[in-house]
Amino acid sequence: MLKIYFPNNLLQQALSLKDELGIDEYAWESATATKLIHALEGSEIVVLGGDVYQEFEGKIRPIYTNWSCDRNKNESLAAYAFISQQKALSFIRSFKEPVNTNIYYVLVLSSEETVGF
Repeated sequence: MLKIYFPNNLLQQALSLKDELGIDEYAWESATATKLIHALEGSEIVVLGGDVYQEFEGKIRPIYTNWSCDRNKNESLAAYAFISQQKALSFIRSFKEPVNTNIYYVLVLSSEETVGF
């Protein structure tokens, strides 16, 4: 997680998965996850993919649903970042969240020039 790229007001809305699941990641509800991705626009930060978690009986659990974005051969980092951000937005917008359930998204990010190769 590249926390330094997120505005503090959105980071404060994060749900830490460290204590409950032992994962050093943060998750957000769909509206906040969407704002986070928009905050990356114009950068060379790639959304490699993400995972979906659900709150069930007061506990956060993975629902084993995810997405990923592969880099095409000869694709620039800027182009890959743009495409990956759009794919993440599309996934979150189209995901059918169950009624009366809290759903959270983890974003897997990278800024490495060689990511995807």
